[in-house]
Amino acid sequence: MYDHILVAVDGSRHATQAVEVAAEMAQACGSRLSLVHVTRNASFRKLHEEVAAVERSEHFEFSNTDLLEIVGHDVLAEAEQLARGRGVKQVDTGTRIGRPGDEVAEHAEAIGADLIVTGTRGLSDLPGILLGSVSHRIIHLATVPVLVVR
Repeated sequence: MYDHILVAVDGSRHATQAVEVAAEMAQACGSRLSLVHVTRNASFRKLHEEVAAVERSEHFEFSNTDLLEIVGHDVLAEAEQLARGRGVKQVDTGTRIGRPGDEVAEHAEAIGADLIVTGTRGLSDLPGILLGSVSHRIIHLATVPVLVVR
């Protein structure tokens, strides 16, 4: 039914439920499963300030790519382990920086996903509440079907 399923993950309980549902679908259909973690620009700046102190004291240098990988690595690793534990053979991961809803919709198009799966709520902050939820934004921007898992 679906050849390539994209799941938005952020480490929240709802995202974990989305991975579980998507993994079951992917396993049943023999689909490829892609997991994406998006770091908000504001969070990225805050993390960069924290890491800059480590860079100065430990004489390490981190590029923007390194910082993005640090932020998303654990979240993606856990989601990938969950999907593989459910029997999914083809799992890949990716990270992006920006507005999560926009980035997920753009990533789906870029990788040729034919379904996006996301949780109803994530680890959003006050701006997320004021501007609308990530899942709501994905629904409006995506060019493929979106499954929102509760």
